Amino acid sequence: MWKKCIKTVKTHGSVENIKSFLFDPSYTSSIKWIVIVIEFVLNLYIIQTVRYTEIDWKAYMQEVEGVVVNGTFDYGKLKGDTGPLVYPAGFVYVFSVLYYLTAFGKNIRVGQYIFMLLYLVNIYLVFKIHERSKKVPPFVMLLQCFSSYRIHSIYVLRLFNDPIAVILLYLSVFMFLKNKWVVGSIVYSLAVSIKMNILLYSPVLLIAYITKFGIRGTIKHITYCALVQLLLGLPFLINNPINYVQGAFDISRVFMYKCHTPHSVAMFHRHLDKIFEFLCQNETNRTRLKTSAEEEENQHQHGYQCKFISVTHVFSQFYRNNV
Repeated sequence: MWKKCIKTVKTHGSVENIKSFLFDPSYTSSIKWIVIVIEFVLNLYIIQTVRYTEIDWKAYMQEVEGVVVNGTFDYGKLKGDTGPLVYPAGFVYVFSVLYYLTAFGKNIRVGQYIFMLLYLVNIYLVFKIHERSKKVPPFVMLLQCFSSYRIHSIYVLRLFNDPIAVILLYLSVFMFLKNKWVVGSIVYSLAVSIKMNILLYSPVLLIAYITKFGIRGTIKHITYCALVQLLLGLPFLINNPINYVQGAFDISRVFMYKCHTPHSVAMFHRHLDKIFEFLCQNETNRTRLKTSAEEEENQHQHGYQCKFISVTHVFSQFYRNNV
């Protein structure tokens, strides 16, 4: 048995094979499950050995407790230690489920295991996107997974709501790459319903809609997105629509922010609006320029208006817009 293993290693362990394994995009599928298994073990080790740090989880549970325990659907009355509830309705539904799965938010260890599973799902989706693109070498994914402590911390040591929103975002991107645009639009809107910063990807999605479907098709897909938000927010809109819209979708809001460094609060208040505006405008302009250039090239080469967006184009633009 050992001789057979050694022979296999010698056969596939040559420099050329290793280079192909790291740099050939066709090998992405082969290393996917290896990375996921390693990440599974690594996350178990982190959960068992690294102390959990409380930041927002307690506030999340307090905010959804107002709905599931007190039956309050007025967003103005839903608050936690960090301030009022500032996330859309999808957040309330998802974290209400987590509220019960974690014994009313008190069993942090169960929450960590749930977020570990979410992390593995996230890796799987990113691999599927890479496979679909056929452009990204496998070593990039290895760097993404194993070179960052922060990504593991966000998932299993902080239990933020960002991972859930990002998983839905990646799922929507994957649906777009499979040319399932209606499903992708609905899932994208679900991502926005968890955390509004997913709207930072909307300039790219808007241009993708216009390029592929034209104005009429774009309006249709935006309607799908809007209907999702309307249905999810309906209980809160019926109760107090103004408080819901202002609380969940107020782009100009300033968060009640608690920090332990001397100048960070002042810096946060001073630069939040300008940074947000700059990032949106910068990414929108860059995307428009690149899209226009590619369309002109297609028209010049083929003599007609191109209505198909390549897999690589959507993939690269969404990733470039990841601010």
